Amino acid sequence: MTKLLAIVPARAGSVGLPGKVFREVGGVPMLLRTLRLVSGLGDAVTVVVSTNDPEVAAFCRLRDYEVLDRPDELARHDAPLIEVARHAADAYKWRGDIA
Repeated sequence: MTKLLAIVPARAGSVGLPGKVFREVGGVPMLLRTLRLVSGLGDAVTVVVSTNDPEVAAFCRLRDYEVLDRPDELARHDAPLIEVARHAADAYKWRGDIA
């Protein structure tokens, strides 16, 4: 079965709003809100968090979300999001999780 890949980018060192992934909205961290939303899309979706932040990775793994370690060159504030997406898609295609 072909699966869709939902990539949640959560890089360390936000320039615009530092620490935004853990900022709470309605008592829930923004990252967790996002993960719950995309996880609700169903079994045909593989959800992965692309991050270079060990704290983000630990937060996600503790909640049984998949984490893809983002290389340093894709963790800069000016790294194109399309390259982050390509990195994740290539990793999951190699694993055989997506077509």
